[in-house]
Amino acid sequence: MAPRSSEASEPTLEKVVDKTPVVKQSAPKPSKPTARKWEEVSGQIKKLREAGETVPAIAEKLQVSRVIVNQFCVRSYKMTVNTKRLFEREEERRLAEN
Repeated sequence: MAPRSSEASEPTLEKVVDKTPVVKQSAPKPSKPTARKWEEVSGQIKKLREAGETVPAIAEKLQVSRVIVNQFCVRSYKMTVNTKRLFEREEERRLAEN
């Protein structure tokens, strides 16, 4: 029996399988954040402060505590914080969270 003209004009659904091998590319792993050096961060604090940024804004941008930024900006003899050591401890915590 001959197919009807309407059946002949309908598209057929065929599963086409691509037989080329698929090479999976691994996505680049995000690099672990490394500990920053106090000298670099203090330079950034100085630049941001000279640009007119506030202490809370600087602390948020650089991911350090306000105590460190304030200690660096004020440099008061009444503040007894060992800024460099406190920065190192905060860096250890920051890296542990990531």
